[in-house]
Amino acid sequence: MRYVDYALNLQSPPQDWGDFLQHSFICHRCEKTFSSVSDELYFFPDEDALYHRHQDNTFYRAFTIQKDGEIQIGAFDSVEENVIQQYAFSLDGKGGTVPAGDVNSLKASSKKFFDSMKQQKRKIRPAELRIDF
Repeated sequence: MRYVDYALNLQSPPQDWGDFLQHSFICHRCEKTFSSVSDELYFFPDEDALYHRHQDNTFYRAFTIQKDGEIQIGAFDSVEENVIQQYAFSLDGKGGTVPAGDVNSLKASSKKFFDSMKQQKRKIRPAELRIDF
């Protein structure tokens, strides 16, 4: 897994990064699972999210698989509303991103992933939102 900026330059991960690396991960688009040593996974601190890089250079959200098999989605993602926030993007080559798709593709992509996890009888849990002052 790479901790990078939008130019794919390696960045210094936070001190608690090692805890995150103890998990495995799943791409919401292709449902491929990964260990933390995979070079196909990219964590973008500006997104505060993990992505799987596909061959077309689109980055799709990837989620943590907890030790009990439960999938942990983002705190602002919603199974009920079929929403995976910032579900996919490509890089614009200027240090920024270009969102992939529109609202309809967001809903369709999210629904497909959530329905698949339900069929596999995998529990899905949103991350807890922490605000530190």
